[in-house]
Amino acid sequence: MQDSLCLRLGQYRGSRSLASPFSVSIAKGHDFYLGIMHLPSLKYAQAIVCKEGATPCETKAAAESIQKEAIANPNHPKVAIE
Repeated sequence: MQDSLCLRLGQYRGSRSLASPFSVSIAKGHDFYLGIMHLPSLKYAQAIVCKEGATPCETKAAAESIQKEAIANPNHPKVAIE
């Protein structure tokens, strides 16, 4: 994904923190998937939501999806969505 990050199993495995841009208009084509559940050591994630070209409903859905992924992560990292 351009202007966005999608994590895959094994990538950044030992990371404790992550800051990533998250383009809503691009991510909506991928069900707003970021992939933070694949980071078992993650304690803190910052998602910088890029709203350009997205509706308010899509932006809200993206934020909810990121929160759900944090809950699904076995380490339950804190997430900041900007």
